[in-house]
Amino acid sequence: MSTIRAMRVFVRVAETESLRCVARELNVSNAPVSRAIALLETHLGTRPIDRTTREMSLTNAGARYIGLAAGSDNS
Repeated sequence: MSTIRAMRVFVRVAETESLRCVARELNVSNAPVSRAIALLETHLGTRPIDRTTREMSLTNAGARYIGLAAGSDNS
């Protein structure tokens, strides 16, 4: 998966606050969505999302990145 695709997946995960919801939108299992987030973590060198089994939230780095990612997706 490309970094740009991972960025788009991240934006949708941030908007929906749900990996499962994004997986359904993409008609895939949760695993590719998780891999996209992991790829982005590697690219950024930090975790953009804190997640537990019940919740997820953007980290400070994720909140900064979401503005950049959402803006570049509109170009």
